[in-house]
Amino acid sequence: MSGKARELLRWSLVAGAGYFLFTACSPLIGLRLPMAFSGQISEPLAHQGALLSLINLAWALALLAALASLRHPTQPVLRCVLLGGAAAVVAMSLGNVALAAGPAAPGLDLAGQWPPLALLAAYMGWLSYLRRRLLPLPARRG
Repeated sequence: MSGKARELLRWSLVAGAGYFLFTACSPLIGLRLPMAFSGQISEPLAHQGALLSLINLAWALALLAALASLRHPTQPVLRCVLLGGAAAVVAMSLGNVALAAGPAAPGLDLAGQWPPLALLAAYMGWLSYLRRRLLPLPARRG
């Protein structure tokens, strides 16, 4: 892998970890971010803010673990992060569709759920591209 590709992937992982760490901590200081998963919580669902902060913290830690494991030839942690990211995008999309089809909770802004989900999907796509194109897998043994 070229030095440029490695640096691009490293900075992409650091940026993602920084974003998720910031969104995990933002509710603690009273910030409601419009493009953060924790910023779209309505008052009736406010107890979920703590859960979303923990999920964002877990994402930050997973991305940092992927960064630390890049030296491994098969990047096992990055592969797990990408699988988890794909599962999260699918599950959250299905959840949004199900909420839109049923009676919505009072004050729940479903339209605001799609932009951060699209950003997560794009970010996971970017990491997947870097992993597939710039970090080729070693040849399989016979």
